[in-house]
Amino acid sequence: MKTPKTKYRKLFADELTQFLFYLSPNLIFGNVYCINGLKPIADLSIEVVFTSGGLEKLPRYQALGVPEVWFWEDGTLQLHHLRSTEYERIDRSELPGLEDLDIGLLKRCILVAETDAGEAIRVFQQSI
Repeated sequence: MKTPKTKYRKLFADELTQFLFYLSPNLIFGNVYCINGLKPIADLSIEVVFTSGGLEKLPRYQALGVPEVWFWEDGTLQLHHLRSTEYERIDRSELPGLEDLDIGLLKRCILVAETDAGEAIRVFQQSI
């Protein structure tokens, strides 16, 4: 079942397995997530770039005040965190509950999920 183009999802730090499922490029496009409860402005937006979009969308998220935006494109995951005036590319999430997330593991599991979501979830669960 595909998720709507944009949908708020409740994301708790202990639900990283479900988070991985939603990151599968076959399932999401432009989802926004609230960590530890719904709020007026999402904590995180994840964009899967197929043909257009990407970094040129950052000003939209900046205007909304979304603290972190992640872009998945061609097997690469780029994380950006909003500073006072612009987004800065980061290597790790700075969001509470996600700061210890192994981004390398997440990338590997996303790639595995493209062909075998069950295996990706198993690898992710065993590694966290």
